[in-house]
Amino acid sequence: MTVSLNGMTLPSWASHLLHKLAPPPLLLVQAYVNTLDLDLRTDILAHADEAQAWLAGAGLRDRAQPDLTADLELARAFRESLGAMVARSTGGPPLTEAELRPLERVTSEAAPRLEVTADGQVELECSEDAQRLADGLASAGYARNGV
Repeated sequence: MTVSLNGMTLPSWASHLLHKLAPPPLLLVQAYVNTLDLDLRTDILAHADEAQAWLAGAGLRDRAQPDLTADLELARAFRESLGAMVARSTGGPPLTEAELRPLERVTSEAAPRLEVTADGQVELECSEDAQRLADGLASAGYARNGV
């Protein structure tokens, strides 16, 4: 399912975004952080079935991967950490140790690699198939933005 907003067709995993869309390389990060909507009191990652469907649809986690419960804990904590990073970039406080832990866990568990493009650019790439949640989360922040 796709949704059109302001002339841009959105993938199903971004259909909950209502305004001020980020440019395509950051759209997944925006959609991920906004899976928790404090104004509407909704949380896409609160219920296992909905969370599993959203993470798979966004390419962040293979549905067949075991241990969904542990992955959902990491997904929610990582989301909070990304929100803290966004707040910090707009003048908020430095990240706490608790906010840094999920980011450190993802970066230590993910398997990134450097890729050199035909035009000589070096990019940080992560697994595109996102079988493991850490690879999917890292690819959302790194591979889609390049280095």
